[in-house]
Amino acid sequence: MHFKVAARTVLHLGAELISSDGIALYELIKNSFDASADSVEISVQMAFPFATYQELRTQLMKLPTKRAATESQCAQIASRINESLNLESKRALKRKILEAGTVATLLSILDDANHIVVSDSGEGMSAKELAEVYLTIGTRSRLVEKEASEMDRPVLGEKGVGRLSTMRLGDRLSVITATSTDRRTNHLDIDWRAFSHKEDTLIEEIEVSPYIGGQKGEYFNSSGTRIIISALRADWTRDKCKRIAIEEISRFIDPFSRLEKGRPQLKLFMSYNAETIVIPRIDRILFSQAHAYVTAKYRPDENGKPTLSGHIDYRLGKTSDSFRLDKAGLLGIIEDPKLRELSDYIEPSTLETLGPFDVEFYWFNRRLLESVEGIGTKQDVMALVRRWAGGLMLFRDGFRVNPYGSADDDWLNLDPRAFGAGGYKVNRSQLIGRVSISSRRNPRLTDQTNREGLTNAPEKSLLIVLLQHILTEQFRKYISRIDRDAKKREIKPLSEVNERMEDEVRKMALTLNALISEYPAVKSNKKLIGAFREVQDGIKELVDDVKKAGDLYEDDKRKLTHLAGIGLMVEFLAHELGRSTENAMNVLRDIRQDQASAERLEILAEELRTINKRLSVLDPMTTTRRQRKTAFDLTDLVQDIFESHEGQFNRHSITAEVISLDGRKAPALVVHAVKGMMIQVIENFVSNSVYWLKIQKMDDKVFKPKITVRIDKGHNRFFFTDNGPGIFEEIAEDVFEPFVTYRRPQTGRGLGLYICRDIAEYHGATVRWSERYSAHEEKLNTLEFAFGTQK
Repeated sequence: MHFKVAARTVLHLGAELISSDGIALYELIKNSFDASADSVEISVQMAFPFATYQELRTQLMKLPTKRAATESQCAQIASRINESLNLESKRALKRKILEAGTVATLLSILDDANHIVVSDSGEGMSAKELAEVYLTIGTRSRLVEKEASEMDRPVLGEKGVGRLSTMRLGDRLSVITATSTDRRTNHLDIDWRAFSHKEDTLIEEIEVSPYIGGQKGEYFNSSGTRIIISALRADWTRDKCKRIAIEEISRFIDPFSRLEKGRPQLKLFMSYNAETIVIPRIDRILFSQAHAYVTAKYRPDENGKPTLSGHIDYRLGKTSDSFRLDKAGLLGIIEDPKLRELSDYIEPSTLETLGPFDVEFYWFNRRLLESVEGIGTKQDVMALVRRWAGGLMLFRDGFRVNPYGSADDDWLNLDPRAFGAGGYKVNRSQLIGRVSISSRRNPRLTDQTNREGLTNAPEKSLLIVLLQHILTEQFRKYISRIDRDAKKREIKPLSEVNERMEDEVRKMALTLNALISEYPAVKSNKKLIGAFREVQDGIKELVDDVKKAGDLYEDDKRKLTHLAGIGLMVEFLAHELGRSTENAMNVLRDIRQDQASAERLEILAEELRTINKRLSVLDPMTTTRRQRKTAFDLTDLVQDIFESHEGQFNRHSITAEVISLDGRKAPALVVHAVKGMMIQVIENFVSNSVYWLKIQKMDDKVFKPKITVRIDKGHNRFFFTDNGPGIFEEIAEDVFEPFVTYRRPQTGRGLGLYICRDIAEYHGATVRWSERYSAHEEKLNTLEFAFGTQK
């Protein structure tokens, strides 16, 4: 026994699988490219409006097909020819209709009248290839060619079903083809209506046979293929052709790379009723008007480990920046469940199996667009941005992967992210860009059979996660920070405003004295002098009010910063306490089942001690104590905090120590500071270290994580070091900015180190990255916290 395939199965693979007319044309263009064509012409003829075609065909189908066609029938059909058809085609079609002898002939002429012709100058097919390859659905011929080929020219077809896309467009197909060695053309005619859902016919029962045609010179100079699709299944208008040309065909070949050497070139032409339809190309002048330009690449480093690096040119802010993430940083990104939209979990190994890719995009602030010579008015420029914008298009080997980057496709979920972030920055309507992959280097990124995007796979999920990181975490946060800093510079410091106002008061006093000296009579004008003094007093009072408001603002800012710090601390502790509480509950459950278990009672006691230690950390941070500076031993404080983390350190095999600079027992370091604030600093340092040490452990199973605090009593400072992946020097300072983090969002808010620096400034201290005790080249592993002169 073996499977039997119903003929209507072909409909599922063709007419019903391909989702749009544009994608159907894509498939035919791809076939032409694979045949080594250097040009493809798409010609659409709509001799009858679709509704008229259906009406006339319905009328003729009611008649016996062998009946002779009457003169009135022919005249009626001829009178309904589309007025937009060019004169020559109209005359030829009218002559055919009027000369038709039978109803069957009229039906055939009517079906042929509306057609799409896709012609190419490729290698063509021999009669044998037409019979054995073209008629084999799912043939591996292109896939085998792709695997065996060592040429740079890619092979786009590999599933062997692209030819069935013609069903989407029309019910009849004619193939005319010839190779360079053929003297005559090879033909194949198929009526897809024979594969109807209404029939139970098996596919092998429908006869489809190629045949030899006339002289090749009638169609081709050397070789090529002409696909004629007739009995069209939908209405085609000039506007529809124009829309497909603009939205689909213009993006078939990577519009960014047309001028790049080594890129595949394919000339595309389109017409409607013999009228040329312009296939637009992106105007590169437009790129000069972009307010930001970003490039990024994903590559293995010299050790074969994946890295993501990029450059941001923020032209609007007249600044630029670079970013780089090694494998440890990438592992931190893929651990973010919020980004797992297509997969529950992305294995670390996917970082290697994804393969290299490149990103390039231009960002436009549409409110600031202006007229451009060579493009037109501001409205023309905005229209051009709208035409090409839509997010990041995906190109494989220089050819489009649909539907990514289309007007109605938000595959990177950019618009909800932009809206949620406030300011609606970096949404799809502002972006024109591309992602470049290849079939050789990214074999796991394959197309769905319906050509509607990539097949769901961990590599696809990872690609999306990394692109979202580039767009939101790197680009959007960078330009937001630059804009925020620019606004800060526009606002004059409060102290400067106060000084200017006080200076104006002094000037007024001098002016009044000079006026009295010059005109003694003024002194007797009590009304004038009174008004003058009143203005002076009013300004002085205003200065005092501004000073008080400024002090109140600074105090409120300090309170908000402190509360944010407490919030982070509570978040850290909640995770640990939740784990301890769950363990305690499990032990209690076991005890109820085994009353005499002393071992379990000891475990319970240990969990309760852990909870108590962690809660005790919060005590100095309570509202009544938070602003009170006291003298205390920082060394003891660090050791207490490490002890409270003992359970966490043990779970992750982390060794933690507090030592002197020479590696001996740590000396006492008495500081005069707010103890609760210093707890925040140490806890933030610990939280960051534990996170990145766990990431390093994921990448290196034999890695032995360690945290070391070195006390430098002589210089009133301490060094906090871990032997994790570290941070690149070029981005080290960025993490002190608010909301900048290289941790996954749910474990890092981007506020910890910002708060630590604010706490340091409050104490007249400094916190910075130090080059001392680094575990890796080009990276930093140590934070230095140095106190000023103690009072």
